Amino acid sequence: MEKAEEALRKFLEYGIAPEMVFFSTIVTGYCQIGDINRACMTSEKMEALGLRPNNVTYNALVKKLCEMRNMVEAEECIKKMVEKGVPPIVRMYNTLINGYGQSCLFDRCFQILEEMEKKELKPNAVTYGSLINCLCKDGKILKAEVVFGDMLHRGVVPNAQIYNMLIDGSCVAGNLKDAFRFFDEMVAKQIVPTLVTYNILINGLCKKGKVMESENWASEITKKGLSFDVITYNTLIIGYSSAGNIQKALGLYETMKHSGIKPSLNTYHRLITGCGKEGLMLVEKIYQEMLEMNLVPD
Repeated sequence: MEKAEEALRKFLEYGIAPEMVFFSTIVTGYCQIGDINRACMTSEKMEALGLRPNNVTYNALVKKLCEMRNMVEAEECIKKMVEKGVPPIVRMYNTLINGYGQSCLFDRCFQILEEMEKKELKPNAVTYGSLINCLCKDGKILKAEVVFGDMLHRGVVPNAQIYNMLIDGSCVAGNLKDAFRFFDEMVAKQIVPTLVTYNILINGLCKKGKVMESENWASEITKKGLSFDVITYNTLIIGYSSAGNIQKALGLYETMKHSGIKPSLNTYHRLITGCGKEGLMLVEKIYQEMLEMNLVPD
C-alpha cells in the first residue's frame, strides 16, 4: 500500500488526476488489510478530485464494514452511494445479507430480500446461499429449508455448496434422514457431490456411532475419483477412537501418512486420548511423532 500511496502523491504533485480505477484499487487494498479508515479517506479524496466512486469502490467498503459487524455504517455507505447516483448491485446486497446473517439478524435479511425485489434486483445463488448458511449455523434448519424452497420457486438453481450447507445443518441437528434426503435430491438433480459433501455425511454418521456405515460412505470417495483429505482421515480416526477401536484408528493414521497427508494436531490429540488404554509406550511414540511434525500441543 505504501507504493500505491507514493504513486498517488506523485500523480497529484504533477497535477495528474489519477483514474477512478486507480483509486478503487487503493480503497480495495486498504479494505483487504483491514484499514477501513484509510479506505474511507481515499474514497473521500477521490470525490474531492471530482471522481465519483463506483460499485467496486462502495462494495469494498460495505464488505469490510460487514466483516467488522458495523452494519449501521454499511447501510449508511449504501445510502450515500444511492444519493450520489450509483445504483446498488446484487453483489452488494449479498454482502449486506451475509453481514446481517453472520450477526443472526435474520429479520433484516428478509427485509433486504424484499427491498431487492422492489428494486427489481434478482437474488442469485450467492444471495440465498449466504442466508441459508447463516440460518444453518444458527441451528435454524427449518427456516433454511423455507428459504431454499423460495429459491427453487424463483427458479434459482442451487449448487453443491448450498446442498452441503443443508446436509451439514441437518447432520448438526442430528437428523441424518434429512441429510441423506438432501444428498439424494442433489444427485437426482445431477449436481455432483464434492469431497466436502462426503466429509459432512461421514462426520454425521460417526457422531451417531455409525462408524461402519461411515466407512462405506468413505469408499464412495475413491469410487468417484476423489481422494481423502486430512478432514476425512481425522473424522474416521475420531469415529473409530470414540467407538473404542483404536487399532483401526491407528491403521488409518498410518495410511494417512503413507498417502502424503500431514496429520494435524487434532489427529494426534485424538490418537493420544484413545491410546491411553493401550499403554504408555504407544502414547509416547505418537507424542514423539507429533513433535517431529513440528506440531506443538495447545
